[in-house]
Amino acid sequence: MLKLHSLFNKMLNEKSQEVLSVYLNTDPSQLGKSSRSIALIWLKDSLKEIKRSLTQDTMKIFEQLEKKILDEVEYGDLHGKSLIAFLSTNFFEIAYPRVNVVNEIWWGKPSLGQLDWLLEEYRNIGIIKVEAEKIHYYIVSLNEVIKEWEEHISQDTLLWQTKHLPPEKILREKAIPGLRGGDTKEIIERHINEEIQKFWKESVSSLENMQKNYYIKEIILAGQDSQTEIYQKYVHTNQLKIIGNIHLSKDTSVNEMIALAQEVFKKYERDVETKLITEILDRSEQNTNASLGIKNVLKLIQEGRAGLVALTDDTDKILIECASCGYVMTKDAKECKQCLSKNLRIGSIKTLLPPLLRKYKVQMNIVSSSISDKFSKHGIGAIWRY
Repeated sequence: MLKLHSLFNKMLNEKSQEVLSVYLNTDPSQLGKSSRSIALIWLKDSLKEIKRSLTQDTMKIFEQLEKKILDEVEYGDLHGKSLIAFLSTNFFEIAYPRVNVVNEIWWGKPSLGQLDWLLEEYRNIGIIKVEAEKIHYYIVSLNEVIKEWEEHISQDTLLWQTKHLPPEKILREKAIPGLRGGDTKEIIERHINEEIQKFWKESVSSLENMQKNYYIKEIILAGQDSQTEIYQKYVHTNQLKIIGNIHLSKDTSVNEMIALAQEVFKKYERDVETKLITEILDRSEQNTNASLGIKNVLKLIQEGRAGLVALTDDTDKILIECASCGYVMTKDAKECKQCLSKNLRIGSIKTLLPPLLRKYKVQMNIVSSSISDKFSKHGIGAIWRY
């Protein structure tokens, strides 16, 4: 997902109004052996539809981009479950995520809704494997380690710990009042513990780096119970939330560790989602600062009154966006409620809702549809700002 984050940030800052955005499902497990042909047919039909509305000024540019994306789908290595591409005269950005997307194509400013959705639904998690002499950092995306690195305690301290070779100078500096002469073992142990604590405290900068560069929100500690518990006492950061610990034996493999971490993460997510859905349902029943249903939520968002929106992960609602003013409505709209324009365009909720939430600075939470049948009937709910 790291490439998708970089792609999202680049397109978020793109000012061009002549960008071809393509989301294409190429998953053989869904489409069968003819997945490439099926995807290509849909893409050709969709490109033809867009060309009907273009002016002569933009037709030549569009046809150049059309050829590029058709060649990619027909001859390229479609190695993911889907294809996401953004094309203009200045760039051709493409990614092959291992998750499914809804087939959609847009011409104009970059369409980032589905990409925003994917990055929230399949966000990265961090695993910190804690040992006395080193810390191993793992970035996990879709059950796979996509980045890892180690940091080691100082070589001097490591020698103290493994070979018991105390330099005389340091022994004098670390002299402990009240100890009998020759109690060097205790001096060594205290020195090692001090250095380990210092080493762990200094790892805060690496944790903050995980959040900044790898978009991590939650981390899981792994190691021996005693070490992870002590480590947690020395490490404090406002950027990340430690959501659980997993016990590792000497024989635990990396794959086993990731599987254990995923279980911790799933339980954490389910607990958070259950609490959130319960709060929305309780508030809406009492008619206090919460709304359910797509019409109510869209109205709330565009009045600037929504603080948080929760949606089920299987939602497939279709929305309408006004091409003139950007107002978003339900699919039964015949004209814009805001400016009365009839220049409307259709898109999935995954395409049109995330940019709207970003525009109004509303937090998006994607929740499992299995948590609450009552909530799933609506598919979406919101907590008010006021």
